[in-house]
Amino acid sequence: MVKTEHARPERETDRLIVFTQNAEATGAEVLVRDGEDEVLETVRTLIERERAGSLVLAAFCGALPENLLHHLRTIAGGTTGPTREVAARCAIGLTDAIAGVVSSGSVVIPVDSGMVALVSLLVRHQVVVLEESRLLNRPSEAIEQFASDFVFVTGPSATADMGALVRGVHGPHTMTIIVLRNRT
Repeated sequence: MVKTEHARPERETDRLIVFTQNAEATGAEVLVRDGEDEVLETVRTLIERERAGSLVLAAFCGALPENLLHHLRTIAGGTTGPTREVAARCAIGLTDAIAGVVSSGSVVIPVDSGMVALVSLLVRHQVVVLEESRLLNRPSEAIEQFASDFVFVTGPSATADMGALVRGVHGPHTMTIIVLRNRT
């Protein structure tokens, strides 16, 4: 797979395709869904697949429609606002993102929005819900657009500092990005 690092896709569908390719190249799983019901069903499926009796931790920065946020909180049925110790034991962290970056496949996570940053760093499997309309071409657009503090999360945590590639050292072992497609 060729990574199109500096591509400037013109059409929305091209932007989504390039974002998906770049995110998958980093080890993230990207699932594109056409509506809120499909997003909710996908989250339920991921929780059942990964949960194994463990907690689901949810924290949101408000980047999604309120109705969808309400249903996601209900599905998580778990914990919203726990301690760091509880967060470290959770199998799944469910968050939204204020943006996605097409050129890198990154998601933009605010660090000043409650537990969102904590959830995105301490869990074993991070699930991020992102609206397609929030895709930006380059990281500089996020820097220009958002006044809050944020981090770029690019795939699951990985390092090769000591030799072979190891996942999950500094964050989630796995990452799923669910993109809610724009309504036409």
